[in-house]
Amino acid sequence: MRAMWFRWRWRWLITVVLLFTVGIVWFVIITRPTEPMGKLLIERQENNNALFYAYDFPSKRMNIIAYKVTKAIDVAFKISLSADGNRAAFLGASGNINQIYIADKLFNAVRPISSEPRDFQPQLSPDGSVIVFMRSKNYFSALFTVDVETGVEHQLTEYTNDLEADWSPDGRRIVFTTLRDGFQELYTMTTDGSDRKRLTNNEKLNDLYAQYSPSGKWIAYMTNYSVGDGTGEIWLMDADGHHQRRLTQNQLDDRWPM
Repeated sequence: MRAMWFRWRWRWLITVVLLFTVGIVWFVIITRPTEPMGKLLIERQENNNALFYAYDFPSKRMNIIAYKVTKAIDVAFKISLSADGNRAAFLGASGNINQIYIADKLFNAVRPISSEPRDFQPQLSPDGSVIVFMRSKNYFSALFTVDVETGVEHQLTEYTNDLEADWSPDGRRIVFTTLRDGFQELYTMTTDGSDRKRLTNNEKLNDLYAQYSPSGKWIAYMTNYSVGDGTGEIWLMDADGHHQRRLTQNQLDDRWPM
């Protein structure tokens, strides 16, 4: 009887020790800070020129990304990455010429992709196959797309000061800002420029810089009475324009929701 009591006691002690050890290991693993294994793409201001750097998490080092193009770029900025990170679109400026560039495999292959000298605001589609961008001409702007593989461009809108395009997560629609109604309003359209739907209708207010949520269910955007007047506010609405509601309300300038 006494031997059985000792065996039960030792089993209980061993069980407690094992549970305590597992608990300690679990606590250390769960609470220990972890680091990503990939790289962080950084736009760095240096000598008045924006250069691209890659921060490597395992080595904790930041190295300049050397990219070669047939024509020199004075400034490169406004990066848009594909979902898998293997492709980047960015704006390259040389003198008075602004073009959209495409970079594959972390800048191993860089080439200009747009054809005019006043192209801005590149945004890669979720699958990285198409870029939507703004083209400026005679003080007006329109939205275009360009196929990454073929370089074929397609004009989506007229020159009615359309800008700030963003893709829906499924790649089927584009939300954008337009001045065609007098004040800046938000519209969506399909990727060929058809089926345009007006989302906002706020007289005397500018609605701009719309961004889809990752689910595609909502669109965040900002409003103000005149650009830069210090009264920007952040709003949210359903992707079809319904249930518009204000998220911030102050005398500060709240901008650029993501």
